[in-house]
Amino acid sequence: MNNRHIIIISLLAAILFFSCDEKRNTFRKANDLYNEKDYKKAEKEYRRVLTMDSAYSKAFFNLANANYRQNDTNSMQLAMDNWQKAYDLQPNEDLLSKSYSVYNQGNVKFKQAIANIDIAQAKDYSTQMIDYGKLKEAADDYKKVLRQFPEDSAARYNLSLINYLISKQQQNKNQNQQQQKQQQNQQQQQNNQQPQPQSQQPQPQQTAAQKNKEQINSMLEALKNNEKNTLRKLKKNEKQQPNKRTSDKDW
Repeated sequence: MNNRHIIIISLLAAILFFSCDEKRNTFRKANDLYNEKDYKKAEKEYRRVLTMDSAYSKAFFNLANANYRQNDTNSMQLAMDNWQKAYDLQPNEDLLSKSYSVYNQGNVKFKQAIANIDIAQAKDYSTQMIDYGKLKEAADDYKKVLRQFPEDSAARYNLSLINYLISKQQQNKNQNQQQQKQQQNQQQQQNNQQPQPQSQQPQPQQTAAQKNKEQINSMLEALKNNEKNTLRKLKKNEKQQPNKRTSDKDW
């Protein structure tokens, strides 16, 4: 091998080393910004990393986390898209990382499903305020996680909340049908009888939505704190299984 070939190989190695080093440093900078809760700047740096390596699943995963933390409609959709890209790029044998991407998408869909319920403003809750299509999509994501990790308590808990909401929807539907039938029967009886004076005023009935207010309020608070509880559980698992990564950020 002559000197020219040696110089060319050395230059290529130097360029490759510099490129890898720049990616690593940019990724580390993005993580630092994320820890400082500067999510917009962190998002920008993660995108820079992806211009250097468009198949870097960790950057997509952390970019999705930065999107999610910005907590607006557009960012939520970006978070789901980027978690899906991370999932597609994560190795098939890395089931744990894939489960985090699926679980996080489920959380976004869950939040979207109950987005019209505002604890601070709403005085009454109704099952009509819930997007049951999104709710069932979230349930599918949690079931997908549980098929691989049946012991995942966070996914199981969220799935139980969804099952509760769906069951309440069915109960309300049955109640409405029963009330409509009763009203039709009463109307028919009134048409067949002379009107009778009422002995007392009818008492106002508590709506099913009001009865469920406390349960739904608890559900929303649980979802709000879910990520923190999940991280606590994952950190505990990390101590027990040192080779597994935690969920919030894929360092």
